[in-house]
Amino acid sequence: MKFRFSLEPVLKLRKHEEKTEQFKLGKALGKKVELQRARQNLVQQLKKMAVFLESQTTGHIMVWRRYYSFLEQQQKMISIYDKKIEEAEKQVQIQRARLTEVNKKTQTLEKLETKEKMQLIRHLEQLDQKANNEIAAQRFNRKRR
Repeated sequence: MKFRFSLEPVLKLRKHEEKTEQFKLGKALGKKVELQRARQNLVQQLKKMAVFLESQTTGHIMVWRRYYSFLEQQQKMISIYDKKIEEAEKQVQIQRARLTEVNKKTQTLEKLETKEKMQLIRHLEQLDQKANNEIAAQRFNRKRR
C-alpha cells in the first residue's frame, strides 16, 4: 500500500509560496544593503571633502563658498538615503512577517502529512500482525489434529 497525502497539491503550493517569499525577502535585504552602501559612500565623500577643506588655508572663504553647495547637497542626499533605508527596513520586516506566516502554514501541512503517514504505518502494522496471528492460529490448529 503506497502512501498518498490527500493535501499534496496544497503542500506543494505552500512550499512554492515559501520559496517565493524567501526570494522576496532576499531581494528586500539586498536593496537595503545597497542603500546603506550608497549612503556610506556619500559619508566617505563628505569626510574626504572635510579633510580637503581643512587642509586649505584659513583665509580662503572663496573655497568654502565654492564647496558649500556641494556639502549641502551631500547632506540632503544622505537624509534622502536615510528615509529610503527606513522604508527598506519596513519592507524587510513586512517580508519577514509574510515568510513567517507562510512557513507556519507549510509546517502545519507537513505535520499533518507526518500524522497521516504514521497512521498508515500503524494500520499496516496492524494488518501485518493480523496476518501473523492468522498464520500462527492455523499452524497451532494443524499441530492439534
